[in-house]
Amino acid sequence: NHTFGNRRSQIPKLVWRFSCIWLHIACNERPRFKAAEVFWFENTHSYAMNMPGTPVHPSEDGDMDHQDLEHSEKLLDKFAWRVSGLFTRKPRKAFGAVFGFILTVVVIVVATGNGGNSEEGEHVWDIASDIHVQQVDILNNLRERTEILPVDYPTPRMVPLQSVSLIVAYETTDGKGEFFTPENVQRMCRVEAKWFGSPQYKDFCPVDPSSSSSSASSASSSACAPPSMSAPAMFYGTADMGWATSPTDPCPLLPEAQVEAMRNSIYSALKTTTGLSQYGFFVGTDYEHKGYTSKSRSLLQVGAPLEGFALTLDDDPDQPDQTSLYEAFFISVQDELVDMFGMEEGFMQSIYRDDTSLDKKVEVVWYSAMLSGEVFGELLEQDLSMVIFSVLFVYIWMFMHTESFWIANVGMFQIFMSLPFSRLFYSIIGQVAYFSTLQSLAIFLVLGIGADDVFVLVDAWKQVLTVRR
Repeated sequence: NHTFGNRRSQIPKLVWRFSCIWLHIACNERPRFKAAEVFWFENTHSYAMNMPGTPVHPSEDGDMDHQDLEHSEKLLDKFAWRVSGLFTRKPRKAFGAVFGFILTVVVIVVATGNGGNSEEGEHVWDIASDIHVQQVDILNNLRERTEILPVDYPTPRMVPLQSVSLIVAYETTDGKGEFFTPENVQRMCRVEAKWFGSPQYKDFCPVDPSSSSSSASSASSSACAPPSMSAPAMFYGTADMGWATSPTDPCPLLPEAQVEAMRNSIYSALKTTTGLSQYGFFVGTDYEHKGYTSKSRSLLQVGAPLEGFALTLDDDPDQPDQTSLYEAFFISVQDELVDMFGMEEGFMQSIYRDDTSLDKKVEVVWYSAMLSGEVFGELLEQDLSMVIFSVLFVYIWMFMHTESFWIANVGMFQIFMSLPFSRLFYSIIGQVAYFSTLQSLAIFLVLGIGADDVFVLVDAWKQVLTVRR
């Protein structure tokens, strides 16, 4: 009313005209935007004073004429006229209706259990219509209907678990030079002592078959099997693990001659097929052209099944109770390594972005499937927490551009309400069950798109006023 005075009845025509041009372009009927723009700005006043359906030709050689718009006008005339008229004549009722519809969608989404993240699982990304997925589902269904007989493990932790392990990789900081030196071997020992020297290791280590009893109840008293995939163990030996577990003198510096003898033995064995299968895991690919390696690695394993369980995770991965026990052990080792390297979280930065070198000589990295889920979740939560800064920036900029707290508030409301609307189509109509924090990060995109929509609509409204005057 303030803008158009007593000519409020002309507003629906202007809104209709804007909608018609926009929809005509969106329908890809090949009008060029420049011609549409000229037609809009030059004929707004003329069109607003006449009923829709009689647009003026911009020029003889113009790209948009009556015939170009005739089809879309006939289809959209009544719909656009009624909608625009409703919103301009009864703005409060229209806003209330839209607001109520939005709240109804939110209630439906929350009531159907789609308001939060879904449970994680190994099949969340499976495509149900894929023939291979269906075949696997049939097989799993048969397994569920068939009793899984427990495997006859004489002693718990008799089998080294293949799916659960800790991989530790080492490399000289400059990527050059011989890695197997007494100092580097000692550095590897310091890292792996956090694993072998853990008080909980005796409850998770693979059992030595030669020292185990046939009674499962005696598993706790059985000796741990010598590590077969540990790089420093090749130099320190596996008969006595005191080099990693000694509370007074762990990881002593080995004599140069002892390290050199073992190193030469490894390099000589690598020239044979048997030696390559035995020691190839512990050297890098640079050995092939350098004749020495600047990196190495270890595979630290745990035993299975744990005491009180009949099946290993390799036999049946769906054992949350046993999985949680392994996770607790791996997290305790990770905490020891974090303290050892003095790793600290920075502002919006994971601890794994911190330096993990020993004496600035050896870079150390490690990985385990038991740790990746937790770390990935933490990173997503950190990224999601940055939304508050994006929201504040967009909100302030929207207010500065529109000069209206009301438009800024409503604009942010429609941006955030797009999430439950997406869940309506994604989870309820589309029946896609998986939803995690990763999907929630789409709010960064929605902030940019939603704010841009507000700017376009507000600027178009202001341009209408300019043309009218």
